Amino acid sequence: MTVVVLNMSKPIAIIAIHGWQGDALSMQPLSKSIGEKYITWFFPQGPYDAEDSGYSWYGGSHETGWEFDLSFTRLEATISKAMESFSSDNIFILGFSQGAVFTFHYIVSQNNTFGGSIPIAGFIPEKRHFESKSFTKTNNTPFLILHGNEDEIVKPEGSQHMQNLLHNAGYSSKLIYYKGAHKIRLSAIKEIKTFISKNT
Repeated sequence: MTVVVLNMSKPIAIIAIHGWQGDALSMQPLSKSIGEKYITWFFPQGPYDAEDSGYSWYGGSHETGWEFDLSFTRLEATISKAMESFSSDNIFILGFSQGAVFTFHYIVSQNNTFGGSIPIAGFIPEKRHFESKSFTKTNNTPFLILHGNEDEIVKPEGSQHMQNLLHNAGYSSKLIYYKGAHKIRLSAIKEIKTFISKNT
């Protein structure tokens, strides 16, 4: 196993966005796996009820339309809290599954540049809104896109679409497939550490 040691000049913050039916506790195992003492973690919880259990970052449906204003407000409150101690270029926003979708959605709508965005096992929400000629780069946040090559829940093609869109818009973006299904594997954690090290 390769051990990645991060060369950090200052502490950083990671805001970890859970997936559909997750909650504020869902991403805590990832923080323990990364295990870097200089990282301050924030675990916001989606404001909408998911089906059966847990929470979501999107309310509504394809038929009625999707709601996400409450999610933007909640994430902005979390970022404001993080910025009490960290500059925006030392804040990383990471999301898994639906959290990856929301991470992408939020970052490309902002003028502020963050240390980095890490969508894992995601896809493009409502692609027609982002594939139009009006979609342009609004900040300099770099992206690391990760996806398990055996994912049957969210197909890897979703991340390829995200990568193509970001690349065409002029964002710095790298897509890495790792061996595995709809989970965050150790090889993905290695890539996360390397990405953070390069962008701090």
